[in-house]
Amino acid sequence: MLRLFSSVSSLLLLIAVAPATAEEPDPTPLDSGYSEQVSVTAARTPIPVNETGNSISILTREQIEERGHVFLADLLRGLPGLSTSRSGPVGSQTQIRVRGAEANHVLIRIDGVDVSDAFGADELPLEILTSDDIERIEFVRGPQSGLWGSDAVAGVINILTRSDAGTGGSVRLEAGSFGTLRAGGRYARDGERVRFEANVSRVDSDGTNISRQGTEDDGTSNTTAGASVRFTPSAPVDVELSARHTDSSSDFDTIDFVNTGLPIDAANSTDTDLTVIQLSGRWQPQTGRWTHEGRLSSVVSAVATELGGVPDTSTEIDKLGISLQSAVDLGRGEDPRRHGLAFAVDHERRDFSQRGSASPFGDPNQDQEIDNTGVAVEYRFRVRDRWAASANVRHEGNSDFDDVTSFRLTGTYGVAGGKTRLRAALGTGQKAPTFIERFGFFPGSFIGNPKLKPERSRSYEVGVDRQFGESGTLGITYFRAQLEDEINGFFFDTTAGGFTAVNETGESDRAGIELLLIAPIGERIDLQVGYTFTDSTQPDGAGGNERELRRPRHLGSFAANWRSMAGRFALRGGLYLTGDATDVFFPPFPNPPQRVALDSYLLGELHARFRLHERFELFGRVENLFDETFEDVYGFRGSGTAAYAGVGFSAAD
Repeated sequence: MLRLFSSVSSLLLLIAVAPATAEEPDPTPLDSGYSEQVSVTAARTPIPVNETGNSISILTREQIEERGHVFLADLLRGLPGLSTSRSGPVGSQTQIRVRGAEANHVLIRIDGVDVSDAFGADELPLEILTSDDIERIEFVRGPQSGLWGSDAVAGVINILTRSDAGTGGSVRLEAGSFGTLRAGGRYARDGERVRFEANVSRVDSDGTNISRQGTEDDGTSNTTAGASVRFTPSAPVDVELSARHTDSSSDFDTIDFVNTGLPIDAANSTDTDLTVIQLSGRWQPQTGRWTHEGRLSSVVSAVATELGGVPDTSTEIDKLGISLQSAVDLGRGEDPRRHGLAFAVDHERRDFSQRGSASPFGDPNQDQEIDNTGVAVEYRFRVRDRWAASANVRHEGNSDFDDVTSFRLTGTYGVAGGKTRLRAALGTGQKAPTFIERFGFFPGSFIGNPKLKPERSRSYEVGVDRQFGESGTLGITYFRAQLEDEINGFFFDTTAGGFTAVNETGESDRAGIELLLIAPIGERIDLQVGYTFTDSTQPDGAGGNERELRRPRHLGSFAANWRSMAGRFALRGGLYLTGDATDVFFPPFPNPPQRVALDSYLLGELHARFRLHERFELFGRVENLFDETFEDVYGFRGSGTAAYAGVGFSAAD
């Protein structure tokens, strides 16, 4: 690890001191460098991405359409530091892990509303999120608990839904492999003071066979609808009411605990509903120095499982939240020093309900609740448009656990005429045990542990970004994190005769590097190359360390975009490497669990768009271009080559 840190430090220094031109120009503003993009996730108030020390990736609507994928998880593949695990074809359980952290250590927000903790495992089932109504995705890596709370241990993904200006509508139709059909439409009307928008989409797929044996395909269906109304009674005031509902159903196989310990065909299914409703308001007095915001939100999730066509267990979580924030710009006139303060308070109440049939193993029926109140303060400081820093602290009071305080510090400094940016971030985080880990009960398979303690983390990162040309960049980041009291949700309790969750002793350690190159070639070709190395280990119980499960050491990506001279035709190709990893296999009793290898694999994709008319577009894509055989989870097969084609129509007043 010291050798890795030394190598990274040398590379950071080399990039930082490389001359921007033959002659060193005068210092230029910090925000004249890499990107003029602004993030609403990397701070309590909107911030230019090059004024924070954290690593940030942003996917715009144009980039989302270039990829063409139906599901969110496929759009995220290839982002630095992020690995994807899917238990079979699309619609199967899908998880992401950031920088070697746990799947539920990434906070996911939809339009600023936390949705991760609306599920029993504090982990949003990514398989239910489609891309039709997504305008923008912001991915901030590193601990953000000091900003957004305990779930943001390894990072935050903020999904911003569409809110195009103007009046008009659009329709998209698509069909392809595995009996897949997709349709979607949206309409917006923009008035002087009122704006209305609505959208709906539907996806159906027969799927493929999850298990290594048998012939039964495991399909999925998904319906998502949303609407919003925005009212601007006067220039300094905005009020918005929005609602979004997803209804998803997916087939899955059972495990053959008697003969193989592997998945086997079964008529099982999971139905998942997610409803997000929020009322938000913003007031900015005419002085422009103060901004006040408020939000009232309701998130309801329901998950019901059928085994062999017979209802089994179901869970529901109702979460009601309220948040208030005030921010002030303390800068004055031409003073080159810019200061800003933000104060925020939020409260949420979660009610958890589980229902199922009682058996000799126990009774799963129960109701639980938990309350959490957070107070956060952030200070931002910028000097002469050359360097910037921020500090924030958040204190949380919980009805079931001890109070906890998290913090984050970031800094960035522009050198070489603004062409090079040095950055660093340091922070702590905390992850409370989930409802499932504490109270979950699934007869014959899992028993909750109400005595669990929260997980605690410490993390830092250092990096440098180098601009070349008008829009090319090269960036490298070194990161490291330690996790204490890690929760193991697959501990077999011999006394109880089932799996449970326990706090592990010792520390888990994660460290690695992220490399990203964005290189435009002329005006019509863009290249993007990414690589992530992650070393993620945990105590093995015998005084040593072992690799954590489903954490590939190596992740790589290559993408090329080409656009015709007139912009009517666009072509995109991508390659995504997932390195080897380890998993755990539970053979039939009485054999003990075994650590097994997950082989590396390379996925290719191709996407094309052709605009026949300003209102008509044809598009198509091929996924798993080389028909790679792969498993993200041991025994659960991924899908083979698939091709899709569709047409889009748009109209505007």
